[in-house]
Amino acid sequence: MTYSAAITYYKDDNPIVSSTIQAYLKDAKERLIQTTNAAEKMGIPMGFKLVRGAYMSSEGRLAASYGVKSPIHDSIEQTHACYNGCESFMLEQIANGSGAVVLATHNIESAVFITQTCDLR
Repeated sequence: MTYSAAITYYKDDNPIVSSTIQAYLKDAKERLIQTTNAAEKMGIPMGFKLVRGAYMSSEGRLAASYGVKSPIHDSIEQTHACYNGCESFMLEQIANGSGAVVLATHNIESAVFITQTCDLR
């Protein structure tokens, strides 16, 4: 629904619809890149809210109930690396004039990275 809304309601070069990327999922950065590339090809500005994740326990239980491998990173360090990688990707996109991002984090290392990467004046 989010992507359909982004396509339907865009009016200019500023994203008005944002999708949430849950960085605790192993495929988060891949999905972020694929969605960004698809949006660029269509000329649709896309925004993202980047979070580490809120549904880790339910995702794990759901995967187990279906007898499939968990989609969640195997360690918190992998989740942090994914978040920071997605963060870097989006900051590059924005520096090149494309997209928007809300960086939602309580992690001090990610917050420091943001402040060191961006000119926040």
